[in-house]
Amino acid sequence: MQRAAERARYHIPVNHFQEHAAPEAAHTFEAERVAVLAAPWPERSRAVALNRAATLGLAFAATTPTMLARYLQLSAGDPLEQEGPALACICQVLRGRGRTLAGSEEIAWEEGDLMVLPAAAGIRHVAQHDALLFSVTDEPLWRWLGVRALLEDKPAAVHYPAAVLAGEMARLDELAGREEAVGRAVIFTRTSLQAQHLTTPFFIANINTLEAGRDQRAHCHNGAAITLSLQGEGCASFVDGRRIDWAPFGVMVTPAGKPHSHHNRGPRTMHSLVIQDSGFYQHAGVAGFRFAPAEDERAARAIDEGNVGIAPSAVAPPGHSA
Repeated sequence: MQRAAERARYHIPVNHFQEHAAPEAAHTFEAERVAVLAAPWPERSRAVALNRAATLGLAFAATTPTMLARYLQLSAGDPLEQEGPALACICQVLRGRGRTLAGSEEIAWEEGDLMVLPAAAGIRHVAQHDALLFSVTDEPLWRWLGVRALLEDKPAAVHYPAAVLAGEMARLDELAGREEAVGRAVIFTRTSLQAQHLTTPFFIANINTLEAGRDQRAHCHNGAAITLSLQGEGCASFVDGRRIDWAPFGVMVTPAGKPHSHHNRGPRTMHSLVIQDSGFYQHAGVAGFRFAPAEDERAARAIDEGNVGIAPSAVAPPGHSA
């Protein structure tokens, strides 16, 4: 018998239409967050992967089935190489300044900047001073498919400086208080994808906001989401029946298709970076966004149980300087 025939297996299901959901649940990475914020700073640059491979049943590092998130601790002058079969990498600068070489382009960055980088040819970060970055790549998708991304300069690098983003956030504040503006966000896009409102053909990345004392309606979508807290004092989420309290630079996974909502009981506007693997779903016409009104009452009980509320004097007007 030929080897190719020996590998053949057949499966006859009792119910051909049963769901095959990934074993995902809402998750945070408190140990990793504490590790990268603790002193002293490492002498050598390092990447701290937010790895859930064992939970997901995968043989390679992954935060969700298709995305891998990392904290990047960069020590001044010690380069850090990011390599792997990824097509794109999204990097948020949390602290410090430096430069990154990706493909044929070099970008100088500082705190608050966001970069979308071609990753197929590798990425090299060098910090001018000790720096902390947060990155998300599509590496698990390519490992699952068993191929390497070959378009070394695609997508082209895009730099979103913090100073320019601040102006966009000021424009976003004009929507504060408008009930029809469900989910106020600035989406990072580019000329070639502006009509589709995508960051790359695979990723949608945005800064999400929520004013003090307000709640986001429960909803779900077919893409998974990785949320990084940038300003989350007094904020919490309700994800698939579980309350999750936010922490500085904390990371949360919202599994695909699971109902979730965000709630701000702090004195300032919530500010988070959200990265979803929704580009393909949107392209295929199966984004699957829908509200989940049955979850709103459960979320309200979970979030406000024992919460005495906020004094009006403690609530700051919308703003994103923090």
